[in-house]
Amino acid sequence: MSKEHQPPKIPFRFFQWYCHPDYLEDLEGDLKERFENRLTRNGAGSAKWRFLGDVLRLFRPALIKPLFKSQKLNPLIMYKYHFKFAWRSLTRNLQFSVINIVGLALGLSCCILIYSFVKYHASFDDFHTDTERIYRFVTEEHVDNLYYNASVHNPFGKVFREEFTYAEQVARVVTQSRRLITVDEKDKYHETIAFAETEYFSIMNFPLVRGNVEKALSQPNSVVLTESLARKYFGESDPISRTMELDNKVLLTVTGIMRDKPKNSDFQTQLYISYSTLPEYNEWYADDDSWGGLSASMQCFTRVKQGVTAESVEKSLEGFHERFRPDRPEKYIYKLQPLKDIHFSTLYGGVISKKNLVVLVVIGLFLLIAACFNFINLATALVLKRSKEVGISKAIGGSRSLLFWRFMTETGLVTLLSISLALLLSWIFEPRVNLWLGDSLRFDSGLGIDLLLFLPLLFLLVVFVSGAYPGVLLARLSPIITLKGKLAQHNIGGFNVRRTLIIGQFVISQLLIVGLIVIVNQMKFTQSDLGFKKDAIVMVRTGSKDEKLKTLKNRILELTYVENITACLAPPAAGENNWTTTVSFDNSEEPEKFDIDFKPADTNYLFTFEMDLVAGRNLLPSDTLREFLVNETLVEQLNLSAPDEIIGKELAINAGRWKGTVVGVVKDFYDRSFHQERNAVCFTTQLEYYNRYAIKLKGTDYNEALATIGSYWKESYPDQVFTYHFLDDRVAQLYETENVILNLVKVFTGLAILIGCIGLFGLVSFMASRKKKEVAIRKILGAAVSNILAIFSMEFLKLILVSTAIAAPLGWWVMSKWLEGFTYKIDIGLWVFALSLGICLVISMLTIGFQSAKAAVANPVDSLKDE
Repeated sequence: MSKEHQPPKIPFRFFQWYCHPDYLEDLEGDLKERFENRLTRNGAGSAKWRFLGDVLRLFRPALIKPLFKSQKLNPLIMYKYHFKFAWRSLTRNLQFSVINIVGLALGLSCCILIYSFVKYHASFDDFHTDTERIYRFVTEEHVDNLYYNASVHNPFGKVFREEFTYAEQVARVVTQSRRLITVDEKDKYHETIAFAETEYFSIMNFPLVRGNVEKALSQPNSVVLTESLARKYFGESDPISRTMELDNKVLLTVTGIMRDKPKNSDFQTQLYISYSTLPEYNEWYADDDSWGGLSASMQCFTRVKQGVTAESVEKSLEGFHERFRPDRPEKYIYKLQPLKDIHFSTLYGGVISKKNLVVLVVIGLFLLIAACFNFINLATALVLKRSKEVGISKAIGGSRSLLFWRFMTETGLVTLLSISLALLLSWIFEPRVNLWLGDSLRFDSGLGIDLLLFLPLLFLLVVFVSGAYPGVLLARLSPIITLKGKLAQHNIGGFNVRRTLIIGQFVISQLLIVGLIVIVNQMKFTQSDLGFKKDAIVMVRTGSKDEKLKTLKNRILELTYVENITACLAPPAAGENNWTTTVSFDNSEEPEKFDIDFKPADTNYLFTFEMDLVAGRNLLPSDTLREFLVNETLVEQLNLSAPDEIIGKELAINAGRWKGTVVGVVKDFYDRSFHQERNAVCFTTQLEYYNRYAIKLKGTDYNEALATIGSYWKESYPDQVFTYHFLDDRVAQLYETENVILNLVKVFTGLAILIGCIGLFGLVSFMASRKKKEVAIRKILGAAVSNILAIFSMEFLKLILVSTAIAAPLGWWVMSKWLEGFTYKIDIGLWVFALSLGICLVISMLTIGFQSAKAAVANPVDSLKDE
């Protein structure tokens, strides 16, 4: 027969490969007969294609040959058989089954939550077009220290656009928080706003549903709102061409409506004003020659051309700032930060670092491994109870492979039930976890395609890791030994494997305990002695910079529940309105090589925040700049030997424009987070910069006080909105990520300990089963319960000590790396590891003692009656 008249070779060989031997001869004949009939009727081409279809249709479980040569049953029957055995085994050992399912579910639910958290944060701003070509310009400021700024000088974007050809688009954005928006002359709102150049909406993928992207912000006094903000202001009426007022002085007209932004974006501003409006609102930001100051509000974005690298642009920008301000002692280096890096770069204000995400992933893997170890321990502990079942199965012809896959089916069923419970737990606890995370770190897991792909992979991983060793152990048991009841330790894996697994669990638990102790103490350290008092201080915006400010301040001070009040630019810390400028000392014509933080405040500032003077006196009352208070850090940076040496010296700041005499030195305080070095700081009276009241309250119930203060404030400023916040909340925000990690580590440590206790319970159960006759004989010979408890406890005490020897150096190294992110930090002493060991010992002994006591008080007659 010619090749044309033969079945296609590859499909035919595939059929011969997969077909069950019992059916191969009959089916092969049928296939050839059908092929020859079609060949005669329809021709060779049609016959070959239909032959391929027949081969694929026959590829079904009932006709596939067995995976192992000894397996003779129909695969469908075999799967059903395995499932029945698995279900009977789970119900027969219900206590251990529940422990296994719960233990695995706890580990798996953590993995699901951590996966959802990491996946959500990894998706930030990945919806923009050509994301790999979008960058934000950032600035490294080299003075006495290195400072990282997520901003540029005001004219930078314009000059870069005009002088360089690297970019397709460049856009400047000036963001201002809590600005007053008035709609229809009566509705007032505080909003975060942004003055944006037109090209911003070409760089970012924030599409307009009404209006033209290129024209919406092309004219002065134009504004673009999100859909939700438009509904908030104007209801269901048409918002286009409607007007609103900014800070009671700039009239704006709506020219576009933007689609609501997705949650996974770091740019959540909902109100954009045309950049050409900026001169009317703030001349300094709009000044194309203002190279002297650097404001966090001014940011610049670009989409570079195809083939342009960040390195080539940065090289071209070397020495760029010196062209415009050669007299400045600082050195500014401009860098390009990829858009996808903004969310993770904590140096430039990112929400969470990739390092912290990696830590969470590692913790998730640790918990999953601990849960798998727990499963293995319990499974091997049950081998004794199942040994006769295995012996009978082998005696009637069951092969190793059949027993192995039976146990793997059982493991798969346990894992499936665990994943189902884990999904339920994840759904229940996700809202609670989001409460811990706060607004900036909350996530939304959903049931997306990513999670649906992740769960099967997780299922296979857990089944393989948890089931392989116990499955092999069961499958290799000798039927003769098992039926005679002569199993020895080495037949069921002995203690060595289980010891290793228990040590592994204790190492994981102790690592998390050490991490928890270090993080808790570091966070206590950051909240301990800041150099000022932050509790019970409420910050309220001032409504004006005139006599009204003083009048309102005096009225508030007269309230019985107000201890003190000061008007100032900003509190000592909390990252609010940091104003850094140049400083010259003792009539020097050259500025110092470091900058100074400028904090205008009235004479009540030190009393309100309970700050101490170490030399000199307080400021005298004044509305203008006459004299200065400075901190000890400035004295150190000027290389003076004592604070008294600076008293009476002249200080000039802001490029020499403001001068005064130093009259006092304030004890050092932490003006920024503990991640950063303390800055040199100066205080002075200057009414025009008093943006806030800091009000120190008495008592614990602040509702009445805030209500009265709010009514006084509205009487003075009826056209504005009264808002406030507590200083201690803002200070806590400096360590928001660390507090989140602390809460998560608390939970994960508790889960690791719980899973470890479950593993201990399994191993003690195994020991109690093996040693029940030994315990009975010892009791008959007069052993006390305490002696029997010691037999069990000493074994585990050794394991805990070994795990401590492993976990201590590893924990010290890991937490030392974590503490490197802090400039001011605690020392990790030996007490940390002693406390970790003590916690493990107490919890372990309680777990061991419960199960050991049951064995110790059991009736020896019941244990020996089988002999």
